[in-house]
Amino acid sequence: MHEQKYGELGEVVHHTLFEDGTITKYDVKFGNKTIKNIPADMLEVKKQQEHSHEPTEEDDEDKEESNCS
Repeated sequence: MHEQKYGELGEVVHHTLFEDGTITKYDVKFGNKTIKNIPADMLEVKKQQEHSHEPTEEDDEDKEESNCS
């Protein structure tokens, strides 16, 4: 997934994920700099790539919010 902030195109390297599929924050790499915890509503999706995975033990322990990279 690529995101745009202030006219720059970046690449998502990590995101939060709630049980209902909601993503609230992203870590995005812009060139050689990574900005962490950017609220989803501050970014504009330019190219979306979906993925899925089985829950990890960490996901099972923290049912409310998990992280995905």
